[in-house]
Amino acid sequence: MYLSRVAAIGFMCAVVLVLIVAVMGSWYTVPEGYRGVIVRNGAVIGEAAPGLGFKVPVIDGVVDMSVQTEKVVFENIQAYSRDIQQADVVASVNVRLAPDRVLEMYSTVGTGYGSKLLLPVVQRRLKEVFGHYAAAEVIAAREKVSSSILALISADMAGRGLIVESLQIENIDFSDSYEDAAEAAAKAEADVKRARQELEHAKVNALRQVAEAEAKAQATRATADAEAYATKAQGEAQAAAIKARGEAEAAAIKARAEPLRANPDLIALVAAERWDGKLPATMVPGAALPFVNVTK
Repeated sequence: MYLSRVAAIGFMCAVVLVLIVAVMGSWYTVPEGYRGVIVRNGAVIGEAAPGLGFKVPVIDGVVDMSVQTEKVVFENIQAYSRDIQQADVVASVNVRLAPDRVLEMYSTVGTGYGSKLLLPVVQRRLKEVFGHYAAAEVIAAREKVSSSILALISADMAGRGLIVESLQIENIDFSDSYEDAAEAAAKAEADVKRARQELEHAKVNALRQVAEAEAKAQATRATADAEAYATKAQGEAQAAAIKARGEAEAAAIKARAEPLRANPDLIALVAAERWDGKLPATMVPGAALPFVNVTK
């Protein structure tokens, strides 16, 4: 009796445990930004949208597949430039899984599509594009290089259900010897540029000095011309004044001479008016008294 009772209790506990497992394993939840792949005994039987869902306990499972944008970083990709310079490149890719290709991706690649599917394509395309540029050009055209690689990768991944949104070359590390040579070349170029700037500056200064000298010479010539013109004008004015004064005096003399010529007695009258009444102290023998008309 005792053994049968223990067996019954054990059986009941097992049944309860099975029921608990069945209840707990009959539902699932898929987070937002994911799609659920429903697997029964290892085989894909369906897809689940985000939210709560139900499945057959024990034999069914749900694998979450992200359809959100994820950043995948690829480090130490070795590539050679057109001039055979080796570089270690670090690139990052923003990629997401197309929601309508979730089942296909899980069935063909699984969950690690970043390393399984994307990595070899990124390596191949990066090396291909990198080889079209010389080492010095790659640094200056990094954005163009990234765009070219992105276009190729996007076309490759479109048929596999991956949407590549962007690609960024994070770092390009050339050998120490090349970087030293590049630094020396850059310094030499900077020195040449600075020398050219100094030469242009000297030319500008020389041109400015020439212009200043020409301006001073023109100012000196203008001053001399003005002084000469002023001297000439002054001389002409003085000559005109002398001429005018002479003409005025001649006119006055002429004006006085004409009445005297017409009336000779006026001469004696003028002389008499101007005589001070004194006789000369000395006289020439036989000469008449000055200005005295003895006939009257």
